[in-house]
Amino acid sequence: MKKLWGDNFYDPVKKQWITEAVTEDGRQLQRGFVQFIMDPIIKLMKNILSNNTEAVFKMTQALGIKLRE
Repeated sequence: MKKLWGDNFYDPVKKQWITEAVTEDGRQLQRGFVQFIMDPIIKLMKNILSNNTEAVFKMTQALGIKLRE
């Protein structure tokens, strides 16, 4: 939980947390909060608003949330 706040970035290639936004090989990283909290919420909301029920049910199922049609 502490890694989600502040200047903490997750490098999925090396599978580690770092405090720099750019990796040694020049890749730009997102903050942990954005990558793991905001992006999934935004993706879910966009699918809801575009009435993409297949994607919504797939995402909610992965989260363990049960919705009725």
